[in-house]
Amino acid sequence: MLQTIRSKTAGVVVRVLFLLLVASFALWGIGDYAFLRRGEEVAIQVGDVKVTPEQLSIEYRREVDRLRRMFGQFDLDLARQIGLIDQVVERVVRDSLFEQEAARLGIVVSDEVVRSRIAADPQFRGPGGTFDRDVFQRVLYESGYGESQYIQLLRQSLMRSAIADSVSAGARAPDILVDRLYRHREERRVGEMLAVPSDSITDVGEPDEAQLKSVYDDNTEQFGEPEFRALSVLRLGVEDLMPTIEVTEEQLQEEYQQRIAEFRVPEKRDLEQMLFSDEAAAKAAAEEVKSGTSFADVAQEANQSPEQTKLDGVQKIDLPELGEAVFALPEGGVAGPLETPFGWHVVRVVKIHPGQEPTLDELRHRLKEDIARRLSGNAAYDTAIKVEDAIASGASLADAASQVGLKITTVPAIDARGLNQKSEAEPVLVAAPEAVQAAFQTPQGQTSQLVETRSGPFYFVHVDGITPPRVKPLEEVRAEVVEMWKAEQRSAAARKRAETIVEKVAQGKTLAEAGAEFDLKPQTTPAVRRDGTGEEGRVASEVAAQLFSMKPNDAGIVAARDGHSVVRLSEIRPADPAADAEGMERLRATLDQQIGGDLVAEMAQALRERYPVTVDTAVIERLL
Repeated sequence: MLQTIRSKTAGVVVRVLFLLLVASFALWGIGDYAFLRRGEEVAIQVGDVKVTPEQLSIEYRREVDRLRRMFGQFDLDLARQIGLIDQVVERVVRDSLFEQEAARLGIVVSDEVVRSRIAADPQFRGPGGTFDRDVFQRVLYESGYGESQYIQLLRQSLMRSAIADSVSAGARAPDILVDRLYRHREERRVGEMLAVPSDSITDVGEPDEAQLKSVYDDNTEQFGEPEFRALSVLRLGVEDLMPTIEVTEEQLQEEYQQRIAEFRVPEKRDLEQMLFSDEAAAKAAAEEVKSGTSFADVAQEANQSPEQTKLDGVQKIDLPELGEAVFALPEGGVAGPLETPFGWHVVRVVKIHPGQEPTLDELRHRLKEDIARRLSGNAAYDTAIKVEDAIASGASLADAASQVGLKITTVPAIDARGLNQKSEAEPVLVAAPEAVQAAFQTPQGQTSQLVETRSGPFYFVHVDGITPPRVKPLEEVRAEVVEMWKAEQRSAAARKRAETIVEKVAQGKTLAEAGAEFDLKPQTTPAVRRDGTGEEGRVASEVAAQLFSMKPNDAGIVAARDGHSVVRLSEIRPADPAADAEGMERLRATLDQQIGGDLVAEMAQALRERYPVTVDTAVIERLL
């Protein structure tokens, strides 16, 4: 809000300068300002084709919009992080290379081919499953294309495909490659795994000072502490100002009169209705009902079911043509025949649900709170201005807060993330990263400028003290270092125990026999591939790597999060390509596609020799 006011103030200066500029143009003309004009910039040049920054920008934003439609949360910042502009540039260059080569070879795409491709596109099909021109126009509109523009782009795409497909069409993976790769990927291995947890080692003794110092020196980064700042914070939000707001009776009365329609519950009626296309039939039916015949019986004679005749909970506004007549009836009253564009109606009032209009006393608490909240928003702004003026006049933040009847909140220590020394968020600064940032940009002993936050409240922050970042001394973290030393000793002992078990397996014992000495029992792993997955379950990738590096009955050690594991290979299950024709075809199709893609990429690289490529990175940087 304050930023808006400041920008408007600055706008006055801008307008004055603009008038002076216009006057200078009137006196001297624009000839002397030709130096302001720049030559046509080129972001990318491929052979004789030039791509302007504007053209590249359109392609870039279209790609951003496409990804936004796919993933929802996707903006320009994320696009920069993933290097989307580089991908767009590469695509534009590749497309231009293939288009120029297609033109050189005289490749032409006929109108009939374009029409058939559009007609076959599923995204342009209507409810009947065939091409629908309305759907076609709507999809193009939503994608930001005109019809002629889309057709031209499609024609160019088909020309490029003619070149690329001619290169990739013959790509076929050799049978031996498919066979070997299938066998490599689909081989399964089964093993035994015996966990040697570190916490099974209980007595590791106590470290001496030299050992403690060594562990401390090796792990000083874990004992670092960021810069902390002690702050005095003045928060000016709706919740802070509400207690100071006095709501008068006149304000309550005015609010009530303005909003009574919001709380009023309108009258509702349960109705029965018959509809006729003939006035005489409707009149006869109305007479029967008025004479005492059951409405349901008359409706049944007219072949109208209860589902057609019942209308429950109807408001007057729901019956624009019938409302006046129907809502003038008493309960049990009958109206009709009444004409509307739908025909002739006979209506009976089954039940009346009276409307309700709450009194001011019934709404007093809610209206008072709403008024106070609204006024608090205005008061927060006005109070912020008063505090800002007081500080500018030399008052301290505490004195300025006292002048407006508010209290300062003291924050003993907070880091740049907004967390205290216990890694907890400070309540007064929750959802106010702008205030935290201001606190770390303000020198010690000074008060920040007024801070507006996206969440609403205004802030002033005074920096009372600064504690520089430091590494905690050994004495302060002694208990942590002792535990780190013991954890290292337990891990080393677990490793030693695992090595002993591996030695016993190498001497001929089973894994179960070797582990029994330490009261440890092995488990059988599922049959897994090299990536650790299998139909019966999965194992950690480290375990799978160990299984696939050993011969049957060999044992090895794998580090685990809570110790070490001894792994023994018990069975190898070779893959059988002949038993999985479908899997072989899937693998072949994937390899064919990858080889074809590689061939197309190689051709694009070769075309760069025929059509030199120049990319102006400076222009692209300005574009972003």
